[in-house]
Amino acid sequence: MRIGLNLARSESRRRKKVSNDPSESLRDAGHPFEGEEMTTRLVIVDALKALTDRQRTCIVLTDYAGMDSREVARILHIPSGSVRTHTARARRRLRLLLDEGIEEAHL
Repeated sequence: MRIGLNLARSESRRRKKVSNDPSESLRDAGHPFEGEEMTTRLVIVDALKALTDRQRTCIVLTDYAGMDSREVARILHIPSGSVRTHTARARRRLRLLLDEGIEEAHL
């Protein structure tokens, strides 16, 4: 798990060096999403970028990778209570950011 996390971080850093515009990298890759779906995905990417590194890591590992807080805690070397706190804060922040971003995208 640690190797996978480190590889994901390295890839993220590499992509930041290539382009700071996520829409550019998605379009260059021939991404199949267009229109409103593409806009929604870009809003989500921007919202995830607005989280702290710790919040983003916790939310991705728990909500997308399906790990429980104990597994994430073991990977990050922090208490499982901290994982739950970071995840809850990330969800709350994402909810606010996505509500704002999706409303703005539809204007």
